[in-house]
Amino acid sequence: MKTEFEATFSCVDHEQLRKKLNSLGASLIQKEFIQVRSNFNLPTANKNAFVRVRKEFDKITLTLKVFEEDDSIHRQKEVELKIDSFEEAISFLEFTGFKQKSFQETKRELWEIDGCQIMLDTWPFLDPFVEIESTNEENVKKLSQKLGFNYNHAIFDSVDYQYAKKYNISRDKVNQTKILSFESKNPFI
Repeated sequence: MKTEFEATFSCVDHEQLRKKLNSLGASLIQKEFIQVRSNFNLPTANKNAFVRVRKEFDKITLTLKVFEEDDSIHRQKEVELKIDSFEEAISFLEFTGFKQKSFQETKRELWEIDGCQIMLDTWPFLDPFVEIESTNEENVKKLSQKLGFNYNHAIFDSVDYQYAKKYNISRDKVNQTKILSFESKNPFI
């Protein structure tokens, strides 16, 4: 299982960040698009792991995400497979004992520079944020600073942390929310 070297910065003005990325010569890989995901609990109770099926602009992936008891960039581990069918993957998981815990709809824009991927993310009922990902911590740290972010304020956690913090609710409540979409009512107020 590989470490996912990713830092998240919340409450980001995407328009200002686009200007900064352009001025630094970053490449826009994909304009903002809608992505959907279905998340599943593992058949064995493990609150620190889940399986996700995600449909992106150019691929569909099946990913096992594991979060170690650590608050550093080394916390997130994953195994990701490219697959052919979003619906068939969901059927496969359900048949083999996985229980769907949520369906989520988000918006994402992809950029690249200095060996890093930059994801401008918009989630329902959450302030816009950015994720910076690379093959190692040093690249993430350097680009974070180059973009004007304080690395000491980076989040190395899943999005449920941001919802819990913003709405002063438990992460369990966030993780038990069946649907998060731009069309639904805010389930946290």
